[in-house]
Amino acid sequence: MNGTMKTFLTNHQFYQYLDWTKYREQMDRQLECSMSRHNESQLHFNKTWEKIDLAGRELDFLVMELGGMYLRLYHCRVIKGKLQTLNSRKISFYQKKVYTPDILFADLYSHLEKFITGVNPLPSLMVFSFANALKPVCSKKNRIDGEILFWGKNHRQEGLLGLKLGEHFEKFLQTKNLRALAVNVANDSSLAVLSARLSQKTAASTVINLVAGSGTNIGVGYNHGQNYKVINLEFGNLDFIPYSNFDHQLNHESSTPNRFRTEKLFSGAWQNKLLTIIIDRAISEGLFEKEKGLEALRTMTSEELEQFFSQKNSDLKCFPAIRLAWREIAKRGSFVCALALARIIDHLAVNKLLPKGVTIVEVGALPEHCPGFRRDLEKHLAELLTENPHTRKIKPEILLSPEPTCCGAATLLAAINH
Repeated sequence: MNGTMKTFLTNHQFYQYLDWTKYREQMDRQLECSMSRHNESQLHFNKTWEKIDLAGRELDFLVMELGGMYLRLYHCRVIKGKLQTLNSRKISFYQKKVYTPDILFADLYSHLEKFITGVNPLPSLMVFSFANALKPVCSKKNRIDGEILFWGKNHRQEGLLGLKLGEHFEKFLQTKNLRALAVNVANDSSLAVLSARLSQKTAASTVINLVAGSGTNIGVGYNHGQNYKVINLEFGNLDFIPYSNFDHQLNHESSTPNRFRTEKLFSGAWQNKLLTIIIDRAISEGLFEKEKGLEALRTMTSEELEQFFSQKNSDLKCFPAIRLAWREIAKRGSFVCALALARIIDHLAVNKLLPKGVTIVEVGALPEHCPGFRRDLEKHLAELLTENPHTRKIKPEILLSPEPTCCGAATLLAAINH
């Protein structure tokens, strides 16, 4: 049945992405535009990568990480360049309501208040990691802030777009007697780029971060004169990969048609719906019969689906076929990510922005938990770099960062002289 499923996927144009030379020009144009000065989501530090010193620093700080589903809280210290995570908590955060600044800040504070109980002395520094697009802003208080450009794919808001997140959250905390807490804000992908300063083995000042989890994104950092620049590409919102029939249906039925077009190809927020579309189409075309056990798959998260398909056997007669479809979605993701990384490295090489090579930081559930995703990504990347005369000698250092947000937060604080 696996061969039949592959033919079925082929007939619905699933494998068009492999013929990447047909869309290379459009892809390069979009990536170069995202890396240009016109991209609002850029952080600039007034020192180079090499001068961001953590070895002689001692930092005590809190991290608040608001992702697409969860809120994570950390209490961290850096002593002589080594990160210590003293405490952490993960909370399922979002509810079915309209988020205003007051509602958002009250909900964040209620979790923060419980987390800091017993923390004495309380750190005076916080880094707020935000999963959605931000326009970085440098405040007069020597802080990094960010104006919210987008608020989630599935959550409603009023009054959050354009809000300076750090400034207004800091003011809210002052009403709760947390007057001494200085809040810095950055996008999660930008922090993952900065995280390499604590964990890389090479001296490369050019760093690329790949996020492949519930969403997908790429961040790029490099020395720009006497400054260090970090660019959030919002990669998941680009549009250069040709869609299959299944992808067109998913995009049409989603709450965000024609947005996150690359992200919808493989990331966790969309995997369940994409697989369901493939299964329903396969049943309607007689590839296999409808079975009672298939209904349970419709409500599984991507993590639960991964656990389900890691089994060797199942009572479902169509199990081998749908497991193959699941694996093909991940394989497509690994190729698309490798291709984007290869073209970004080509752009950096041509513009002489790789003086000491490049470090790639991988973050997210796919490289961490999906069998074969990381292996396939690195295999494809090596092949694509070798085929290109500009990049054939480049051997990236690849890191699977266990604590990208906390390491990135420490680097950010050091970079702005806290």
